[in-house]
Amino acid sequence: MQYVSLTELKAALETASENESLVLTPALLPDDVVAQWLATLPASGLTLMAPSYSLTATELVLSGTTQDQLVVPQYQSQGPSTVGMGRVSITFSQSGPNAPIYSELSWDDIQWVLEGTTYTGTGTVATTPQLNYIWTPETPLPTASYSDLIRKFSDGLDATHFPPGFSLFDEVTLSELSVKFAFSPGSTCQTKLGSTLGEDWTFLSDDSLTLAAPQFHYQAEIARPVDEPPEYTALYSLVGSVSIGGDTYIATLDIPGLGAWNMEVRRDEDLALPGLTDLARLVGGDSLVSTVSGLLDALPVSNLALEYVAVQFNPFTRTLVNVLLFGHFDFFDGRIDFRTSLPDFSISASLHLDREHRPERATGPIRIQPIIEQYFGSSLSFPDTVLSGLSFNTTLTEGDYSITVAMDDLLQIPVGYNSLSLDKLELTLLHSAGETEGSLSGVFTMGGVIFSTYAQYSTVDGWAFSGEVTHGDISFVSFTNGLLSFFDTQLPANVPDITITDLGVSFTTVDEDFQFQAATDSEIEIPFLTGPEAHIMADVFIESKVDSATGNRQISGYLEGDFVIDDCEFLLQYSFGKESHVFVASWASATDENGNYLHTLGVHTFLDAMGIDLTIPEGIDLDLGQIYFQYTAESETLELVANSANYGDAYLIVSKLPLGQLGSDQPVPEDMSTAPWQYILGWAYTDVTKLSDIPGVGSFFAPADMFTMKEVSLVVASMDVSQFEIPVMPAMRTITPGVDASENPPAPADVRRPVGQGTVVAVKAGFNLVAVIDIDQSSGSDVEALTTVVPVPELEIYASFTPPGFAGQPQSLALSAKLGGSLTIPTGGATPLELTNARLTFKEQAGEFVFEAAGDVVMTFDHETITITAAIDIQPTEFEFRANVDFGSTGWVAPMGIQGLTLDEVGFELGVNLLPVPGLNIGLEGQSHIGSQPQSSDNFAFVLEIIEEIPDPLLLSFYLEEISVATALQIFTPDVDTSTLPDAVKDLSAQQVNVYFAESTVTMPDGNLALPGFRFSGILDILGFQAYGSIAVDTQNGLAGSFETSPIHLGNILSITGNSQGVFCNEADGKPLPLNILDSEAPDPAT
Repeated sequence: MQYVSLTELKAALETASENESLVLTPALLPDDVVAQWLATLPASGLTLMAPSYSLTATELVLSGTTQDQLVVPQYQSQGPSTVGMGRVSITFSQSGPNAPIYSELSWDDIQWVLEGTTYTGTGTVATTPQLNYIWTPETPLPTASYSDLIRKFSDGLDATHFPPGFSLFDEVTLSELSVKFAFSPGSTCQTKLGSTLGEDWTFLSDDSLTLAAPQFHYQAEIARPVDEPPEYTALYSLVGSVSIGGDTYIATLDIPGLGAWNMEVRRDEDLALPGLTDLARLVGGDSLVSTVSGLLDALPVSNLALEYVAVQFNPFTRTLVNVLLFGHFDFFDGRIDFRTSLPDFSISASLHLDREHRPERATGPIRIQPIIEQYFGSSLSFPDTVLSGLSFNTTLTEGDYSITVAMDDLLQIPVGYNSLSLDKLELTLLHSAGETEGSLSGVFTMGGVIFSTYAQYSTVDGWAFSGEVTHGDISFVSFTNGLLSFFDTQLPANVPDITITDLGVSFTTVDEDFQFQAATDSEIEIPFLTGPEAHIMADVFIESKVDSATGNRQISGYLEGDFVIDDCEFLLQYSFGKESHVFVASWASATDENGNYLHTLGVHTFLDAMGIDLTIPEGIDLDLGQIYFQYTAESETLELVANSANYGDAYLIVSKLPLGQLGSDQPVPEDMSTAPWQYILGWAYTDVTKLSDIPGVGSFFAPADMFTMKEVSLVVASMDVSQFEIPVMPAMRTITPGVDASENPPAPADVRRPVGQGTVVAVKAGFNLVAVIDIDQSSGSDVEALTTVVPVPELEIYASFTPPGFAGQPQSLALSAKLGGSLTIPTGGATPLELTNARLTFKEQAGEFVFEAAGDVVMTFDHETITITAAIDIQPTEFEFRANVDFGSTGWVAPMGIQGLTLDEVGFELGVNLLPVPGLNIGLEGQSHIGSQPQSSDNFAFVLEIIEEIPDPLLLSFYLEEISVATALQIFTPDVDTSTLPDAVKDLSAQQVNVYFAESTVTMPDGNLALPGFRFSGILDILGFQAYGSIAVDTQNGLAGSFETSPIHLGNILSITGNSQGVFCNEADGKPLPLNILDSEAPDPAT
């Protein structure tokens, strides 16, 4: 209700009165606290009997008695509890007309009935809509046991709180009681009571502490929500006085229940708290006093004073647990709060400890510079600022202490060409055994990422910082480039960008080296694998440091993760920031007590993961038990070394470069993404002395068992490589997690050197053999013949072969060896033939091996010295020699004095007879041209005899595409009279010409005979008609020839025909022979 004045309110109250009574309702009174309280009553009102009024300009007092008894809803377990009766006065106040009207209720002689006992007192309703009741003590004061008192005033909710056994609590005298009544359903009632105990309480067994004139205090809150369990909380305490060191102090004891109790000791108005020495003597006697005094002397503090003392003890065993102390001491130029306890005396201090129960005081400012200078010198340029926080901790047993300070200003730390701003700084120093260590913590931003950081101080490294952040979605490249901008550098362009998490960074202030590591939450693709094995999660590590040798800053780093092939888990690292970007990985199987691998990986399985299909003959299984490989990104080349469970060491080279280009200076193509993988796989045999002992393919090499082997290895290649140098392979290594493998290279002596390492060989697609023959341990007539030419104790041999049925290819085998130095071939002349850059080849013939030597030979023909590449078949009694030479653009002009003839390319064949005496015949064949004709496909053949190292031509045979008859006669028979030959015949031009000339019967280098004479044949074109002509010239019998042509028909006028038998080519086994092939069985090259 709104009232303009107190007079209007009084009139309304008088109007509402009936029969000397007035029912006060919320609607009748001004909207204030009394009206609000009336609304909480069960009947929403209170009845006053014989109401009376007293009115002034600012105050209206309504008084009357009441017979109402209000039900207290929180106390109902032992029958109804009510509060009521007595005299009520309500005072309404107003400062002026139209001002708000305030109300306050007082209630005298109010009676609270609880379990049949009436407690008379006073009540008020003032600031809150609750009835504040205070009991008026009566004479004599009521007494009861502690348990009965608590049960009664908790309405039975706390009947057994205090354990029995303490006679002190058997009879307590109630001296104080107050209640805040609330009457609405579910509301909370607050009850407080105080009582005195009949005697002092000596609560420690050694009688060192006694609580005098103890008083018991109880405070409870009770609520009974509708249709829910009751709610109850309570506090219990004892208050009295204790004597410590001859002085008496106020003591308040909180009673928690079955655990230790805590007694707070407070000073009286004019009495300081007990001293630390008195408390130490109380707890631990003179021994503890001495220890505490010694520690205080060692600490950088002064003027220690106590502000709060609490004694914790176990009331059931009557033993002291500890004494908790709060106070302050001076630290540098300020004062800080501390807490500690006895007997351990572990001190914790800070600028702003909880000051409850302690007087407020001003804390003097503490500057950070004096602390830094005393403990760390000037290692960092800290700002001259006041601490915003400080903590101090120490322990009694060790005498060590730590100090942590905080400041609000930024700390600028020089890093590279910039500085790092450290915010929310905390500095911690640890003083132990006379030495001081320091640490920093705070927040800084680097590369756009906010880090929590920690730094450790040492006299050697200065401040070593480390920072971490655990949120994701961080770009690896963006962050790292931001980080490297401190050093005016950037990442290499080919470093992949990924999303990283769990990022950590560390750096030092002395050398400004830094490292960071992170995990990835995105997959990284391994470029040399296919399928699921190619995608891994990786950790990232980057390091920047100054090279001590050059003074230049270097950036390096690597990714690290695991990938699995056939249950074999490889640890992979990918390095960047180096001259080349290299993946390295390793895996090693566990072994049993005998050293045998418990798990193996087939090399074909590894290659399958690279998308390479490798077929190995049945019976060959490497079963790798330990693997290390490195993959170079620039050349896309993988080099792998391994230990085989079944054989010796193995190696594998896989590349998208042609294998013959590996290790060369040839430029690498910019894009090799579509290039196929090429590979070479090699492995050694440790216990093979005969090639036939090689598993799977040994029978294929049985003809070579004349040799004893010192070393044997097989090589499988995916392509032909004409010049392949067997390489030095990486050392077998095991990658260690978190350690950059590129920073710990193996010693040079640890590298793997496969059989034949350093030798350039021709590798064929498929299978190849590399072995070392022990010549001294080999035997047989063929070996003896070989040793006469090759006087060495051992030979490295190389073979390309295709086992029967392998990959659908025909069976084949070729062996060779590179010989150091030269081979000497006797010829019967003054100077033997000498082969340099010699190679030895083994050929299988009829199940046996024959030997062929090849190399470079210097020979003189017709006063012209030439170097040719030669091949020699070595047999027990003779050598057969073959060679080829290209005379270049000018050719060999007028060979052996034959004018008009030029040889362009020549193939040599020599026959060397060792028995009865050495002798030599040479045959030549190849490309030629006549006169000024251009070079063409014309070919020829010579047979020469070496006489006193001078070649004498014995036979000539060649084929020409075209030549005139006159030119041929002039070149080859200048001494024969050809005047009788018609000019028309001399002028004829012939095509597909075969020429044969032999001065006498000739024994060919291959042993066949060639007849003497000159024969010339070819196809002639006469007036457009095709004809065949043949001329034979003999120095004894002169000239003979014949011509044949196809029938000539001139319309219906003239026809010329004949009875010739035609022209036919010689055949061998049903196949036409080239007309210039030398054959001693054929009388004429063409008939």
